[in-house]
Amino acid sequence: MFAIISWTAKNGISLDQEQLEVLGSGKFVVMNGGLLEPEAAVSMLYKKEMWGSIIQSVHDTKRQAEGVLNKELNDVESSHLSSVEEQQMPRKRICSLNIHAETGSSGEESEVENAGMD
Repeated sequence: MFAIISWTAKNGISLDQEQLEVLGSGKFVVMNGGLLEPEAAVSMLYKKEMWGSIIQSVHDTKRQAEGVLNKELNDVESSHLSSVEEQQMPRKRICSLNIHAETGSSGEESEVENAGMD
């Protein structure tokens, strides 16, 4: 069995960001009575450091777990990029609308109004 692990603490100190990893069930200790299931707390000793985490999902093969992890990471990256683009677009529209409102133009843009908008 393989699990997608979300590392959340190192030596008892919370991490700033989660770190996702695919691991075989023999590499970590499950804290909830040994039940390998999502949301179970796990820990692992690695290079004299104690890592704490939560199981995100459990899979039969490593290939299946890595596929799910890659899809999840791609979804996060694409949603982050689209949210950045969405945040930028309204600002340009508002800026453009404000310029028209201040100049009183009727939809025609002059060279000054287009400056900085491209």
